[in-house]
Amino acid sequence: MKYLNLLILLAVFPLITKAQTPCNLSNYGSIPKISATSYPYFSAGSGVTVNANAPGVSTLSDISYSCNGQSYPTSNPAWWLNSATQTITLSFSTAVSSISVIFNGVNSCEEFYFGSNCGTVSLSNFCTSGYSLINGGTGLAYNGASTSGSMVTISVSGGATVFTLTHNGCGSGSRIALMDCIVPATGGGSTVIDSIADITVCNGDIVPASNYTSTPTGATFTWSNSNIAIGLAASGTGNTPAFTATNTTTAPIISTITVSSPSSGCSGAPTPVTYTITVNPSPIINPITNITVCNGANVPASAFTSTPAGASFAWTNSNATIGLAASGTGNTPAFTASNSTGSAVTSTVSVTPTLNGCVGTPVTYTITVNPTPPTPTAADVTICPNNTATLTATAPGGNYEWYNAANGGTLLGTGTNLTTPILTTTTTYYIQTTINGCNSSRDSVTVFVLQSLIANAGIDTTVCIGDSLVLGGNPTGFGGNGGPYTYTWTPTTGLSNPTDPNPIYTPSGLGTVSFTIQVDDGSGCPTGFAAINITTVSCCPAVIASTSIGVASCSSVCDGSVTINVVDSATLYSIDGVNWTPNNTFNNLCAGNYTVYSTDGNCSDSVNITISANPLPPTPTVVGPDTICSNDVLTLTANGSGNGLISWYADANGTILIDTGNVLNYSPSNSSGYITIYVSESSGNCESILGSFTVFVYRINAVINATPTSGIHPLEVTFGNNSVGANYYFWSFGDGDTSIAFSPTHIYYNEGSYQAILVTTNGLCFDTTYITIKVSSVSSIFIPNVFTPNGDGNNDFFVVKSINLKSIKGQILNRWGQTMFEWDDFNSQWNGKSSSGSLAPDGTYFYIINAEGNDGEIYNKKGSLSLIR
Repeated sequence: MKYLNLLILLAVFPLITKAQTPCNLSNYGSIPKISATSYPYFSAGSGVTVNANAPGVSTLSDISYSCNGQSYPTSNPAWWLNSATQTITLSFSTAVSSISVIFNGVNSCEEFYFGSNCGTVSLSNFCTSGYSLINGGTGLAYNGASTSGSMVTISVSGGATVFTLTHNGCGSGSRIALMDCIVPATGGGSTVIDSIADITVCNGDIVPASNYTSTPTGATFTWSNSNIAIGLAASGTGNTPAFTATNTTTAPIISTITVSSPSSGCSGAPTPVTYTITVNPSPIINPITNITVCNGANVPASAFTSTPAGASFAWTNSNATIGLAASGTGNTPAFTASNSTGSAVTSTVSVTPTLNGCVGTPVTYTITVNPTPPTPTAADVTICPNNTATLTATAPGGNYEWYNAANGGTLLGTGTNLTTPILTTTTTYYIQTTINGCNSSRDSVTVFVLQSLIANAGIDTTVCIGDSLVLGGNPTGFGGNGGPYTYTWTPTTGLSNPTDPNPIYTPSGLGTVSFTIQVDDGSGCPTGFAAINITTVSCCPAVIASTSIGVASCSSVCDGSVTINVVDSATLYSIDGVNWTPNNTFNNLCAGNYTVYSTDGNCSDSVNITISANPLPPTPTVVGPDTICSNDVLTLTANGSGNGLISWYADANGTILIDTGNVLNYSPSNSSGYITIYVSESSGNCESILGSFTVFVYRINAVINATPTSGIHPLEVTFGNNSVGANYYFWSFGDGDTSIAFSPTHIYYNEGSYQAILVTTNGLCFDTTYITIKVSSVSSIFIPNVFTPNGDGNNDFFVVKSINLKSIKGQILNRWGQTMFEWDDFNSQWNGKSSSGSLAPDGTYFYIINAEGNDGEIYNKKGSLSLIR
């Protein structure tokens, strides 16, 4: 008796879309075997669920079997086929293209048949030669070879959802199991739902019925809708019906439609297809306020907004006479409101929003332009001074407003009438009409205020008895309405005509009389009054016969004089009320007006005089430069009258004298800034007013430093610049190189002493400074080891050659330690003779040399040399 065990093999993968591959039967040990009691069974590797129907088939525990000479266990438990004809039906959740089974226990007449619900199966990969194909390649028959089991892969091109295994045995039983290496058919079967384009519509649009298709054609469809708010039912069969898209929100609504098709025949259900339906909301224009303006007002640009934000706008205007175009897009532009009629003009503006291709409901608002009211009028008024006036407006009605300016100004009152404050001068007022918040132009109204009527009686005076004089002023009356005037003098005694503006008064006795003049201009305004006192005296004869006046040298020198010449023998003299007795000459007078007096007994006399003065010398003009350098001499030239002395001062009070003469050569202090030189011209005791001349002094100071100032080449030197007052710099490093940097760095490559020069300037003034840089070479010393003092002119002297040594001291010794030659300078050389002058023999000599280089290097050399003649 032999046994058969069937096993389905699946590899574990996360997604069904990653297809599982057929079983590699040579790697049997790693393939899962599905227990007969584990159905329904989900294959994680393929994503397929498999059910089994095995009527009358029992199970049996696991045993091992052999295949290709190897022994393997089966599933635990496996199906146990022990009847002549038994069937196992395997049903898969989606079409699969191949499965694999394992079996053992074979009788010599045993046969196995395989079938599917779609297409013809093919067999492959059975692992032994113990079986042969029968039934047109869809079955296996034992062929008598020595074997106890086998494995086989059953395949269906295009896939099938149902597989059957029929056992036709002739004795005992066989174990059979399915292995988990199920391979889904590509696309879930032969049917594929064709892709569907996403749909975007607006709220209120009609969405047409769908037209789902498949490849191949003929599939039936079911669909589901994730968001019924768009106006489509939650699910249905066939195509989605036409519907009205709905979105009452302010944001797009997106619904996902999933289209499926059930499995049919040998095909599994195809992969569902999804698409979206997006319903954009209808944009709503946010509220727009109606506008009311006056003719000529500036209407600002609109600022339309929408919900959701971002809509574009188109607008129409029902009345273009208001100053706005008939239509446009975006916001309405700013414009000047226009209304040339006598009544309000109202226009309706309709605005339509569009967002994402969706057109919203138009919104209207109005623009009302009120007309400019007609200008009111008011009559001018004339009043007396220190009175009020009442102004009255006439036509056209509305609210009257009174102002103190033609434009702007202060509102003084409202209403038909305006009462002014007390006025003393002619004043103009302005009136306008306001209707519906619109102002008319203003009309001017003038209140003419008459001048105060002024009476002029003249000044109090004295008249000698027996003489007469004229009263009144010139004129006696003025102001008011300008005349004609009437005059009334009181009292009338002694007057030639009391109604004359300038009557003649003849006194009849000594004493003082007060006269009053009243002037009337007939305007009804108050009359003018004035008074004058006339004193009648007994008069003396004149005392002062003449005066002699001496002119002052100039206005600043009080050296004028006046001498009074009297008629008789006057003894009391005074000037401006100050007694000056007994001299009749007044000296040391400044230029000006004076009154001199002289008294002779009871009679006195006075004379008004004027002391004049010679003019001051003119202030000199100065010619010179506006700017100089601090190390230059300032030269200024003064141009005066040519008749005086030119003086130069350092202060505005003229106390610090610098020099005299027309030309000044002056060296300012070594500082920067403005200096002012003052100048005058003197003639005698008179000096002109001080003139001034201002010059700006530029101070340029070149200051240089260097780090280091000496060293071995190549020597890098950083030059410091502490200069003052300059903004341009020129460096010459002494080796042919230059720079214009503020603080440059320079490298000296050769030995030598270099003078670095810094020239500084501000474009007008210059300064130069220097610094010395010493550059040395690296020291070295060369000592020859042989010389031939034979007089042939070639190598006749022992010479120590050196570079950049500070000092050297040397000594030549023979082999007995006797000194043959010694030196301490750089130019000495040994001629091969002893200190006594005799020729030294050929042989070996020894030197001791001590030297120091400029670079600090110390040389202590000892060695031998050969003398060869």
